[in-house]
Amino acid sequence: MAVAVAPALATLDTASGPIPWWFTRGHPVWNLHLRTANPAAVQELFKELGRGGALRALLPELHHQDPRPFGGPIGTAIALDLACADSAHYLSRFRPADPPALRAGWSAGLVDTLFASAGLDATARAALSARLADTRPPSGAARTRPPRSTICSDTAQNPAGSAAPWREAFATAGSRLASAERDGHLTRPLTGVLTALVAAHWNRLALAPATPASRGSVAAPMPTAVPRQTDDSQHS
Repeated sequence: MAVAVAPALATLDTASGPIPWWFTRGHPVWNLHLRTANPAAVQELFKELGRGGALRALLPELHHQDPRPFGGPIGTAIALDLACADSAHYLSRFRPADPPALRAGWSAGLVDTLFASAGLDATARAALSARLADTRPPSGAARTRPPRSTICSDTAQNPAGSAAPWREAFATAGSRLASAERDGHLTRPLTGVLTALVAAHWNRLALAPATPASRGSVAAPMPTAVPRQTDDSQHS
């Protein structure tokens, strides 16, 4: 994914700029989401990747994002912008051989930045982080649970502190959500929207179970597995 698919997606420009994309982890495939009005160009790119062996299978579908977990249309737009930035930064920095604890460490600082930028004070951030840390991975899943002590760590002392663009994406999402809440544009509590964003982020980093909010639609298989079927597919 990081070696072949992500760089190829960066070449897909339109009149309005690069095609936004993000991924979610399914089993046994990764789901790749693209927001474009020109699905033919995307399909041709994936055919080329398939011929080159980067993709083993492809199941394209239109995906209609459920806006409820993210607090309505405005919250969903913020969530999808963050998903695109999060996906690109993650794939540019991590490889499958990297230890899970490293991903958890980076995530800790990013999540704390999101919460702080959304206006949560230290007490509220710690309380929400503690609840999230108690999220139970599905039985048998090879996931890494971010420890409570790590999740509440200070961004300045965290590896994520050296990744300014990645951190800035989380800061921007948090401040936009805070503004949306002040203006009455969120249809659910801010903490609920933040929880949905973190669940999707942890899914990308293989730190927490997938949720309906983080599922989507063109499905790209992980390089090490040949999928037989998939429950989710992705949007071209």
